[in-house]
Amino acid sequence: MDPFIPYYQWPEYDLINDIPPHLHRKEMGVSPRGKQWGWWPLYFEEYATDKEPQWDASAGPLRLVVWRRYRRSDIPPGWFTVGRQRSWMEGYADITPDYRSTWSESARRDAKRWRERSSGIYRIEPVSFDEFAGAYLLSQAGKKLSDSRLNIMRRKMSGEQSRAVRLVGVRHIETGELAAGMGIIDSKTYKESLYYCGFFGGQYAHDKPMTGLIDWWFADSQEKGLSRLHFGQFWIPGEPDERRGFSNFKAKFGITYVACQPPLWRIKGGKLI
Repeated sequence: MDPFIPYYQWPEYDLINDIPPHLHRKEMGVSPRGKQWGWWPLYFEEYATDKEPQWDASAGPLRLVVWRRYRRSDIPPGWFTVGRQRSWMEGYADITPDYRSTWSESARRDAKRWRERSSGIYRIEPVSFDEFAGAYLLSQAGKKLSDSRLNIMRRKMSGEQSRAVRLVGVRHIETGELAAGMGIIDSKTYKESLYYCGFFGGQYAHDKPMTGLIDWWFADSQEKGLSRLHFGQFWIPGEPDERRGFSNFKAKFGITYVACQPPLWRIKGGKLI
């Protein structure tokens, strides 16, 4: 169904809260949206879009600007690139009536096991940030990765676009523990949804609760009239191996990849229109 709309450009995506408040953060531009942050005399600015940022060079601090492109490969005047290495990769899945048919065989098998095992044992429900964060930090994701995603999610849940954010968990009914959880950001504007962060508890892995939660996300989004699910970034060579395992897991769900172009740079002392 393309065209591909980067979730950074959704009006529901709280761009400013990607940056800690002490870094003099500021949202820039409208179409495309970007973010600026830093301390005098060093400032940065970033855009993730295929549409070139527009400039008014009359004011503003001197800053280093990075433009992260998805499919656009030309280099407009005034921009430069360092090397040809792709900077990152994202993936999405379109929701079809029989969405499981696009999944890998192992994902379909795990989903079947979840459906057979979950009734009366697990319950999928909204959860609070504190409970989500506590379970995340005890999980393999929390032990292998930093808590930066949790900190960003906390800020997003208190920001202006907080209504677009949902935390959902798989609760083991007998113990009351969370077997898995995921943070979701929805866009009513584009009828799409983003997987932002997640975890599962190792002691429940045999019942495939994370696959069950992804299956629920597909079905719930379909019921809400959404058409596309964004799975965020995927591991590429050169990145920490800690991210590789979960990228391999996400890859099972009918993913279309967007291997983003090498970033473009420029130094500017002006203000975006």
